[in-house]
Parts: sequence; C-alpha cells; structure tokens
Amino acid sequence: MSDVYLGLDVSTTHVGYALLDSSAQLLNYGTINLTSKSFADELDKYVFIKDKLEEIKKEFKPNKIFIETALMVFKFGRSSASVLQKLNRFNGAVTLLCFQIFDLKPNFIGATQARKMCGIIIPKGSKVKQIVVQFLLDKEASFKVQYTSKGNIKPSCFDSADAIVIAKAGLLLSCLKKKSKS
Repeated sequence: MSDVYLGLDVSTTHVGYALLDSSAQLLNYGTINLTSKSFADELDKYVFIKDKLEEIKKEFKPNKIFIETALMVFKFGRSSASVLQKLNRFNGAVTLLCFQIFDLKPNFIGATQARKMCGIIIPKGSKVKQIVVQFLLDKEASFKVQYTSKGNIKPSCFDSADAIVIAKAGLLLSCLKKKSKS
C-alpha cells in the first residue's frame, strides 16, 4: 500500500488541505471554508472541520500528516497578540482533531522551509501567496484556481496552494528520513 500524505494550512477562515501519494501525485486538494456558514463560536468550526477530516479519512486514508506551523511572530499590519493567540489555539485544536481522527501524530513544517524544499524562490518585497500559486500553476498540471468577478484569485485558492506545498515538503522530508535510515 502506498503512503498518502495529508498537508494542512490552518487558518480561522479556511483550512487548506492537499493529499499526495508517495509518487507526489496530487490526489485531491481544496479548502474547508469557515466563512460560508454562520458559526456560533470556534467550537462549531471545530466540529465542521472534524466532519470534513473524517470524510478525507474515509476516502483517502492518509497515513502521514503535515501541518504548516502556526504564525509565531508579528507581521506588520497583519497580526496582533490576539490574532497570534487565536491562530495558535486554532492550529492546536486542528492538530488534536487530526491525532484523534487519524490516530497519527502530525508533523509540523514552517511555510518558509516548505517553500524552499519545493524550490519556490520568493524575491524580497514580492507577494508570497501569488508566487506560490503561480509556481503551482506552472508545475502542477492538476492545480487550478478560481477567480472573483473582478478577476482576482479567490482567497481560498491560496490556502489550497499552501497545503499542497506543505504536503510536498512533507513527502520530501519523509523520503530524506527513509534515506538516512538506510
């Protein structure tokens, strides 16, 4: 049986997911949209994510899980102490859900490390998310994006793209680990 790698990019609005087989074939990807429904609180979001992860388990049976490390430092204009706290709490809850659903301990990969491992070069001052999406459009035939009515890439596509990069980096790390053991 071939390994199936699940990559997750966790945020409070979308959870990007990607599934790869051991030959790096993209099996599926998408986002768990946490903005399309009206949730009473974070616990309702966790239940929604749990249901989606159980569907993924049933269909794909991943046996390796990689989650993008939560943001740990302030980013000017984009984060505050309360935002970091919420992201880390959310990331921890999704990590626990993965452990409970898949009976696997997830591995964590930083976004910068994952991009480097995949050969994605981010020039200083450029828009990281657009570069990641363009890289996947150029290199991954089955990756497609959706556009808004104004012609912009839908935000959920960025989360899917990040999840694919996390899954690919996870596969590469697993291969390196296997080689070092032999």
